[in-house]
This record gives sequence, structure tokens and C-alpha cells, in this order.
Amino acid sequence: MKPAEPTLAFVQACAVLPTGQTSVAQWQQAALADHAAEISSTYRVLTRWQFGEVSQQAAAWCADQAVKPHAQPQARFACEPSASQADMAEAAVKGLMDALPEKPACGVAVYATSGVDENFFQSSISRLVCGMGMSRVPHFGVAQWQGASWIGAMDIIASLSAESDGDHYAALMVCAEKWPLPFPRALSLPAVMGDGAAALWIERVGEQVLQPALVCVDTGMRSNAPYVTLPDAAQATLPDVGRARILADARELMGALLVKHALQPDDVQGWLPSGLGRDWDRALQDSLGLDGLSCPPACENESSGYLSAAAGPVAIERLLSAMRAGHVENGARFLSWGMSLGGTVGVALLQARCPQARGASA
Repeated sequence: MKPAEPTLAFVQACAVLPTGQTSVAQWQQAALADHAAEISSTYRVLTRWQFGEVSQQAAAWCADQAVKPHAQPQARFACEPSASQADMAEAAVKGLMDALPEKPACGVAVYATSGVDENFFQSSISRLVCGMGMSRVPHFGVAQWQGASWIGAMDIIASLSAESDGDHYAALMVCAEKWPLPFPRALSLPAVMGDGAAALWIERVGEQVLQPALVCVDTGMRSNAPYVTLPDAAQATLPDVGRARILADARELMGALLVKHALQPDDVQGWLPSGLGRDWDRALQDSLGLDGLSCPPACENESSGYLSAAAGPVAIERLLSAMRAGHVENGARFLSWGMSLGGTVGVALLQARCPQARGASA
């Protein structure tokens, strides 16, 4: 039998999340105070300009009548009070590099974010690679794919790796989010926007591995009409989000992925959370006949809020940790998905490869 072609896999990861949490009520009080302050902050100017471009008022999106229908005042989420998005991303990359047994050559570095906390005078990915002595490594950023960011980035990495010679190929993916005051965090989603970062090391692997590897078997991406409808400028309400459309598009794309690989519900062992909340994930599972699927307990992360671009990578980091601890069977398959309010949906099929899988299936 001809051996399987080498494929890309996540082999190491590091996540950085705030040590403390903030309640929606605490954030709202601070955001409204910032909007009302006489001295204008850099991010207030940026936030007002961004929202003004679409005839919206950021302060109105932070107001009581806008937030309360969508977020419980005492609900808590990951909120980084001082470190910037770049600080968290750099900490994640440092932790990743420290964990790698060797420092293999990197073929490409990708940075994904949807937040506004970026260096005005230098791109985040350029700052990262220069600080690591990797300025000659091809690098780029992807933006506004939100929860589908890592899937879209993986598509690009896979395309670039296909052009490379030899069995070895490695890539760095960094996904980070930070929503500084007074940017609205409570959108018309099940979870409040949280802060966090994750760095993932990707390598081309064969059937036999020396360390746990989470293989990216396949992905799917599709862009549709925006899922968000902005309110009238005079209304202090949040935008309408087309939940039914999002789940329908995700169902179609994930269903096609299962058909492509001839997989039945019993062929899939686990589910990585989207970060949008259990109800959304469960609704998608039920529509595909996957109602028996569970998320590995170690990957649950609802207390952090919706980490957007970092949601999937943080779940991957936790799944890799569970694999190293022997809690995932060799060959176990996992499904994952993400979306952006701009109209993009992404889905992924992952499979665990463990050199010494000891535990039960996740």
C-alpha cells in the first residue's frame, strides 16, 4: 500500500488569556465613562471614526437599552486591563517557542485579528517576526474573518506548503484579540467579546508521529451576504444578527465536508467549540444528526467570552494538551467551525495522531 501523503498538523501551541475577569456591568460603566470624559483618548477617536463611517454611535451600542437584551449584567468575560493585543500575541509566541524542542525553519508566519488594538505605525505580524529574528520569513495578516480566521489562514498555509519541495514544512499562526475601551463588547451574540491570544506551530507530518499532532484533514470556507443588519442611526440598539442564516450556511458547508470524506455521525468523536456558546454549537450539531457529539471538557472556554479570531486556536491548544495527557484516542476525529458577521463561514475536520494514546476517546 502506498503510504499516505504528509499533511499539515498542529504540533505545538500556547494560549495567553487574562488572569482576571470583568463583569458586563463593570465594563459598561467604564466604557460609558470613557465616552463621556472631557479628555479624548486615542481609542475613543478611533472607535467613533469607525462607527461614524457606517452612521453609528459607539456610545449608543454601550448603553443599557442596547446591552441588556443581549448580555446579563453579571456575566463575566476575559478582559485584559493593561496588556495590548501585541503584548498578548508576543507572550503567546514566546511560550510557543520555549515549548518547541527544536527551532525548525519557518516557511510562513500568519497573524489573524478582528480587533482594533493594533500598532498604528507598524503591522503586528511585522513587529512579531522582526522581534524573533525572522524578518526574512514571508509573513502576512488576515483580518475581519473573526471566528473563521484560523480556518482561512490554514487554507492559505496549505496552499503555500503545496508549492514547497520536500517533506518538511513549518508555519507559525498567531491569532489575537483585544477590545480596548471604549469599543463596544456586547454585540447581538450569545457571548461578550473577550480578550486573548494563541500561537500555533504547524508542521507537515506523516502517518507515524513522535509527538501528538492534530492533523487538519480538510477545511471549507464560503463568503455570503453579511449576517449583520445595522440599526437606524437614531436608535440605541445593537445590530440584528442573522443566527438562522449563519447556522444554515454552516450546516451546508459542514454537511458537504462530511459527504466529501464519506463520514457518518459515528465516524466523528468530538467537537471543538466555536466560542459562540453551547446553544449555537448544539443547534448546528442537531441539524447534522451529530447530537451525540461532545466537546472535550478541557476545551470548554465559555467563561472567557467570545474570543473571535482566537477562539478556535485556544480550543486547539487545549485539545493538544489533552492529547499529550493521553485523554484522546489516536485517530479521533473532531469538527470545528467559525464565522464572521461580514458573511464568512468556515468549517474544519481535524484528526488526532498520538504516538502513545493511553486514554479513552474524547
